[in-house]
Amino acid sequence: MTTTTIPVETSFGPFINYCYILVDEVSREAAIIDPAWQMDKITAVLDGLRVRLRYVLITHSHLDHTNLAERFVKRYGAQLVVSELEHQWSGYGQGYSSLLVCEGQRLVIGRNHVTCFMTPGHTPGSACYQWGRDLFTGDTLFPDGCGICESMEWATELFHSLRRLVTLMADDVRILSGHSYQVANGLTFAQAKKTNIYLQIDKVDQFCKFRMRRGQKNLFTFSSLPVTD
Repeated sequence: MTTTTIPVETSFGPFINYCYILVDEVSREAAIIDPAWQMDKITAVLDGLRVRLRYVLITHSHLDHTNLAERFVKRYGAQLVVSELEHQWSGYGQGYSSLLVCEGQRLVIGRNHVTCFMTPGHTPGSACYQWGRDLFTGDTLFPDGCGICESMEWATELFHSLRRLVTLMADDVRILSGHSYQVANGLTFAQAKKTNIYLQIDKVDQFCKFRMRRGQKNLFTFSSLPVTD
């Protein structure tokens, strides 16, 4: 195994986020996903690894996933990466030499690569990134849930994104999302398919009605849970 993933939990008020540092062990090249909130904490981990940061990967443009991205780009001379669809929708990434990625694109990190998957739904340009047996899902998919949607149209997109991930990902691929609720990040697809209702609903109309139902509670009640191996 020449790839390593290091999770870093950060917080700001009620928000608890997970960013991830991806390291190619041979070249010591690295990437970071969705850095937010606590710059000193993240940089202490990153600098301690003695790596060269190549990319800052963004799953979507919400503030709790991008809060520190530009500072990391400036500090380490890394390239900001965001999906072309998210850039077109939100304008995020303007003013930098951003790399706008599309479905299936691969980013080389040392002797390994990150594969980009377009997974619209939580936002119109949300993306997931695969690194070995780890899939970084942002707010698209949680071990025990999925991202909120602003409309039925977006919920329809999310349904198709999740069905495609279930088809594409091997059972041993780990789900590493931007937050934890009741189940820790690190759950495999094999496990999540047995317990996550959003991966079990196979009809788009049922999915949309359930995702958009009224009276949902604790949508922003995040937990601090250690990422499992």
